[in-house]
Amino acid sequence: MISYTHVLLNQFYFVLFFVYARRKKQPVHTLDDLLQGLLSDLGLHSFVVNILDQAILLVAVLLVAIGIGYIFRRFLLKGISRLANRTHYTWDDLLLEHHVIRNLLKIVPAILIYMLLPFFFNEERDLISLLRKFCVIYIIFAFLLALNGLVLAMYDHYRLKKINRVRSLKGLIQVLQVLIFFIGAIIMISILVNKSPNVLFAGLGASAAIFSLVFKDPLVSFVAGVQLSLNDIIRPGDWVTLADQKTDGIVQEIGLITVKIKNFDNSISTVPPSVLLTNTFKNWREMVESGGRLVVKPIYVDKASVKQCTPEMLDKLRQEFSLLKDFLADPAQPPTNTQVFRTWLEKYLEKSSGVNQQMELRVAQMEITDRGVPIQLYFFCRNKDNKEYERIQSDIFDYAIGVLPKFELVLT
Repeated sequence: MISYTHVLLNQFYFVLFFVYARRKKQPVHTLDDLLQGLLSDLGLHSFVVNILDQAILLVAVLLVAIGIGYIFRRFLLKGISRLANRTHYTWDDLLLEHHVIRNLLKIVPAILIYMLLPFFFNEERDLISLLRKFCVIYIIFAFLLALNGLVLAMYDHYRLKKINRVRSLKGLIQVLQVLIFFIGAIIMISILVNKSPNVLFAGLGASAAIFSLVFKDPLVSFVAGVQLSLNDIIRPGDWVTLADQKTDGIVQEIGLITVKIKNFDNSISTVPPSVLLTNTFKNWREMVESGGRLVVKPIYVDKASVKQCTPEMLDKLRQEFSLLKDFLADPAQPPTNTQVFRTWLEKYLEKSSGVNQQMELRVAQMEITDRGVPIQLYFFCRNKDNKEYERIQSDIFDYAIGVLPKFELVLT
């Protein structure tokens, strides 16, 4: 492409330069020389000739750049897009979606213009040096955009597999994006001011203490976000509850300086990652991935209603509740009604379909309080969905409270 363009331009310049040189009997090497001669023949002042000459050539360079860019977008990019749509691969679609190909194609016209500048301007012109800098900066910027798009495309391709969605790398991706554009910005500035990038990096190192004071909070959140991702403390989809109880919901996104949480009332909370590292919060992930959701609740019975069971009372309870038919009492120490109630309740939980019997299950009498005698139920619901979880435990406690009078116990 470059050699073909060179041939056409050389032929065009040869004809113009030949005609002009034959007429003026002076050497012509660039369009700059040719245009200056033609404008001088019009009798214009040298200052006007110089300004007008550079303006015309600058417009010509811009038109050539726009023309080459249009050709690449109109034909080459469209052809690549059609080819990508015909393949069954996903990576090529991601490259197009994140404009990787588009930004790479933008580099080619800039390279062509950079190479063709000596055909337009004389080397002693200050404008040619400025245009070369602009071309280099444009090439670097387009390359940075392409590299950024490539990083995002790789991240999206990584997340296509369901197993990779449980671990958020977005914070690390954002760190990489910051590094890419930071280094690119240093290089572009060094080109613009004609300084080595090492000099600029050294200057930044000297002012690092000032930056750390000015941007203390963003830097703390930045480091905390990296730690959250690397240590797998939270993931998108985790149910978390913060200590203040005002934030209770599902993690939607883990960013570089914010964590987005959708609360169960459909509001959105944005929390700095540093808050999750320095303050206490509860992550329900293990519960969700386990076989059940814990229920720990007491039933308070009146102390005055606790008494020893008579043989007649035990026979009546065995007839009333089939789960107690094998209950044997010690003749030397008659059981209390709370003891029989706890025995029945434990057997009832072991038979309940909503309770996971493979996990810990117990019914115990806790320390007596002013409110009464607490009988604590400790078990795991099979269904961990909020609605079903609340329904199952409510049904169990409703039934347990409803049978308390059968054991001659009084609820407090």
